Amino acid sequence: MNKKERHPDHSEDYENYLRTIPERVFSDALEKMYFGIIVWDTDGRVLYANPAVKKYYEKAPGWLSAYDEHIEARADKLPFPENIQASMVIPPEPEMNPNVRLRIITPVFADRERTQIAFVIEQFQENLPYLDVDGSTVNGGFDKTHDTQSIVGRSLAFLRPLIELKKIAVSNMPILLLGESGVGKTHIAEYIHNCSPRKEQSFFSVNCGAIPENLLEAELFGYVSGAFTDASKTGKKGIFETARHGTVFLDEIGDMPLPLQVKILHVIENKSFVPVGGREAMDADVRIITATNKNLKELIRKNQFRSDLYWRISTFYQTIPPLRERKEDIIPLAHFYLNQLNEKYTTDKVFDFSTLYTLLDYHWPGNVRELKHVIERMYILSRNSIISFPEFEMSQNAVGDDEETGMEYDLPFIVDSIKGYLVKNSYAEHKTSSKVAKDLNISQSKAYRLIQRYCRR
Repeated sequence: MNKKERHPDHSEDYENYLRTIPERVFSDALEKMYFGIIVWDTDGRVLYANPAVKKYYEKAPGWLSAYDEHIEARADKLPFPENIQASMVIPPEPEMNPNVRLRIITPVFADRERTQIAFVIEQFQENLPYLDVDGSTVNGGFDKTHDTQSIVGRSLAFLRPLIELKKIAVSNMPILLLGESGVGKTHIAEYIHNCSPRKEQSFFSVNCGAIPENLLEAELFGYVSGAFTDASKTGKKGIFETARHGTVFLDEIGDMPLPLQVKILHVIENKSFVPVGGREAMDADVRIITATNKNLKELIRKNQFRSDLYWRISTFYQTIPPLRERKEDIIPLAHFYLNQLNEKYTTDKVFDFSTLYTLLDYHWPGNVRELKHVIERMYILSRNSIISFPEFEMSQNAVGDDEETGMEYDLPFIVDSIKGYLVKNSYAEHKTSSKVAKDLNISQSKAYRLIQRYCRR
């Protein structure tokens, strides 16, 4: 950097810091980047193109061949609008290969008034592949019928446990999933079900900490006519009866009351249960998968969890790593959730590179669930087609009700997103519907319905 030059958007301290870095560091970083970068002048001459650019073309255009031969390289036509004033997304050129999804064009100005363009940066964005969990095939799109549609990952820390779970899925063995809140245990339980011989049958997910004890017992085992006051005259089938030949996923098993733990143990050992108020046992032909973010052995020492139930549900157990230990999955997951939103609302928003780097640097205490919510909020907050770093900063703050945000999306979607954000955060902190009800000042029945809607998706 010329010491006499000063970037109009940089502080003097930052400029001085940049000058302490050897220029070789910048050139080496650009040369080794996975993504293609081209720097153009305002007349369409190539000032710089890194080696990654070549992979985006089926056949190298004339200007790229000229650049490689160290002679003047100029595009046949200006590759960006002549009056460009802000970053914009443009489609790939016909000669580019199918992996190029779009190009991001960003003008860099020589003055604070933004009247004189110094140069223009072109960045490429690819259609990133999504690996199946066994790592054997590459899926470049979103196959809605595939049993791994919600399982996105390419890190070994994530793939290894999933490979083992896929192998064990063919058996009828109980499986215990361990891991922090938000790592995706429900999705993985569904994946196990879809890899099992029971995949054509029902999959039921129940959060043991979100339902009061008396309701949870009736929810799981059903009840007969006259079992309790206000009970239906015809009785009600429970999940274990409705899920016959299918899979029942008991999430947050560590929050299950001790009396119900005895009944779950009976189901596992005897393959039968008795409805509330009933006398006759019913067959329970179901696969049971459990999950918790708690230390069950510690709960056993505190007499809050039965040791005999623990040894039955943990015949095979697997720990799902937190997102901070599988950094390689952050960008594929971010693109996956953004593409879902683009498809739902027929948009074509993309991430600015600085935003992707920020996502990688963040520690994600809420894991995959937090990442999904952040992407949703950034999508809502972004006013144009490029999601930039400020949107990430804003998404980390509470969503406000400023009427002059200029958002272009329908009000019900925004209101629903805010409601979901409040419910999910309250439930992540308080764990039970009664505490969520108190926190949000609503009835427990409404809290339960909202938890089922927003936290069990």
